[in-house]
Amino acid sequence: KEVYSIAWSPDGKQIATGSQDKTIRLWDMTGNVLHTMEGHTDIVSCLAWSSRGSRLASGSWDHTVRFWNPRTGRGGPVLKGHTYRVFDLEWHPEGTTLASAGDRSLRLWTLDGTPIRTVKTENSYINTLAWKHDGNEIVTGTQHDSVLRIVNVEGNADRAIGENLDGGAARIAWHPKGNQIAVGCRDKFTRLFTEDGRPGAILARHYYHVRALDWSPDGERLATSGDALLRIWNRQGVLLSETKESEKGNTALDWSPDGTAIAVVSLDGTARVYSAEGKKQTEIKLPQVAKDVAWGPDSQQFATMTNEQVQLWQRDGTPGPVLPNPPPSLVTMDWNFKKGQIAAGGWSRQYQTWNGKGEAGTSEKAAQSILDIAFSPDGERVAMAWFNNNLAFANADGSD
Repeated sequence: KEVYSIAWSPDGKQIATGSQDKTIRLWDMTGNVLHTMEGHTDIVSCLAWSSRGSRLASGSWDHTVRFWNPRTGRGGPVLKGHTYRVFDLEWHPEGTTLASAGDRSLRLWTLDGTPIRTVKTENSYINTLAWKHDGNEIVTGTQHDSVLRIVNVEGNADRAIGENLDGGAARIAWHPKGNQIAVGCRDKFTRLFTEDGRPGAILARHYYHVRALDWSPDGERLATSGDALLRIWNRQGVLLSETKESEKGNTALDWSPDGTAIAVVSLDGTARVYSAEGKKQTEIKLPQVAKDVAWGPDSQQFATMTNEQVQLWQRDGTPGPVLPNPPPSLVTMDWNFKKGQIAAGGWSRQYQTWNGKGEAGTSEKAAQSILDIAFSPDGERVAMAWFNNNLAFANADGSD
C-alpha cells in the first residue's frame, strides 16, 4: 500500500507514516514498528507531531482529524467538521492549538478537539500553510485563489494579502523571524511579502511552478526549486547561486536545522545534499521517485518519502532503515524537532508516526485527504490543510 504522509518526531527517534490502507505506523530508527494505529476509514494524507512529541495528529480523506498518543498508540479525540479531504496540518508554536486545512476552510482546534474557529475560502482548497514563529497567525494558500489569507488564531481580524497571484500558491514559507513571507507560485515565480502584506521582490522565474522552497534557519537565505534548478537567494531577493544536477524537476527540499545543508529530492529518482552555498555534497539513487524530504533535528540524518515507503539516510548518503508497513499514497510529511518523531499523511486520510529509530508509533485517520501538514514551533499542535478546503488544528499527541 502506498505511503501518503510522513513526519519525524521532534527528538528524531521515531517516524510516523500515513498510508492508503487507512493506518498510521510509528517506527524506530532500526525500522521496527512500534505501533499500528487504526481508526481512519480512508487514506491518511497528512501527519503532524506536537513540539514535545506527546501528541500526533493525523488528517485523512475520511474528513476527520485524529489525535494519538505516540507512547501507547491509543487514539484520542476525533475532530469532525470538515466536509472533504484533509490536506494539511500544523501545530501552534506553543502546542496549544492545531490548524487543519482542506475543504475550502481553515479550522483551529483546542487540545481536547474542541473547534475554535473555521475560516472559509472562496474558490479552492487550501493546499499549503505555514505558522508564524510566535504561533499567533497562520498563512494559507490555495491552487486557484489569487490571494493569500492570514488567519489570526485568537479570532481577531483575518486579512488577505498578495493580490493577483497568477495561478495560486504552490508552497509558502514564513520567515523564521516572522517579518517576511515567501510564496512559491504556480506561475513559476517566487514572491516575497512583508507580514503586513506589502509586496517585495519577485524572484527570477523557474521553468515549472515553485513547489519547493524553504528559509534557512537564520532567515538570511531562501532556497527555491520546482524545475531542475536549485536557487539560493538572500532575503532581499538577490540570487546567490544556481545549481543544476538533474534534467528533471525537483519535488521537495528542506534546509537542515543547523543551516549548513539543503536536502533535495527529484523526479530523476535521486536525493541530493547541497552545502548552504549550493555545492553538491552527496547524491543517492532512490528506489522510487521521492515526493518529500525532511531533516532530523540533529542535522545528521534525513528521511525521504515516496508513494510507498519512507527511508532514513545519513548525511553522507549511508542508507538507514526502510520503515516497514507504511500507509499508502503519501503526500506530505513533517519532522517534529521537539519530540524526535516523524509524521506522514496523504490521500488515504491516514497518517503514521515513527520515532527517530524508525519504529512505528501511532496511526490515525482524518476526515479528508491531507495536502500539507505542519507542526507548531513548540511541537504541541498541528495544522492540516485538507482537500475539502478546510484548515484544521488539533493537539499533536491525540490526548484529550
